[in-house]
Amino acid sequence: MADKFRVWIDLEEMHGAMMQVMADAVKHSRCILICMSESYYTSPYCQSEAQYAFEKRRVLIPLRVQSSYKADGWLAFLTSCRIYVDFTKMNFDTAYAKVKSEILRSQANRKGSSGIPSRSTAAEAPIMKPRLFSTTSDQLKQFNSDIDQLTDEHTQEYIDTGDKLSSVKSTVTSLQKRVELMDTRLERITDSLNWIMKAMARVKMTKEDPPLIEHMKNEQ
Repeated sequence: MADKFRVWIDLEEMHGAMMQVMADAVKHSRCILICMSESYYTSPYCQSEAQYAFEKRRVLIPLRVQSSYKADGWLAFLTSCRIYVDFTKMNFDTAYAKVKSEILRSQANRKGSSGIPSRSTAAEAPIMKPRLFSTTSDQLKQFNSDIDQLTDEHTQEYIDTGDKLSSVKSTVTSLQKRVELMDTRLERITDSLNWIMKAMARVKMTKEDPPLIEHMKNEQ
């Protein structure tokens, strides 16, 4: 072209093995011109090409080539935050001048953002020395004292907790022994009452049957 731009155009909608050719073309390009139209949006090959260019962080320049067309779906996602050139509302020369301006601006930004410092800048950069913290002997003594105090507090807290657990365990053991003693006494009382009731039944001291204390005991 007159402005010495190297241009690659997919005029035949290549597919199959030629998809690799399209991928290579995108990989070796700096700018991708997206001709927004209904046919471009519905073409799976155009979608693959545009998305691959987006993944490779190429400069995308949207061009509106269909009157009253509004980008939708994946095409709207790729072009919504970019300034597009509307070929349907201006003559070709004016629109082309805007496209050329966008291409040159992207090239200038690319050169300016290389991020490689010059030799003079690198030489003038100050050398950062590691910062050392000074500590006096009094501060070290205070620090050690704080550690000892903290250790003593934790030790005493551990001892107090152990004493409390031992006290609770002793109380539970004492209660268990009392319950066992009460069970033993209750069994003896029940046996004595049963013996008395059976003796009363044998001597006919009462016309009524003795209460079934033994049965009640079994239910308990």
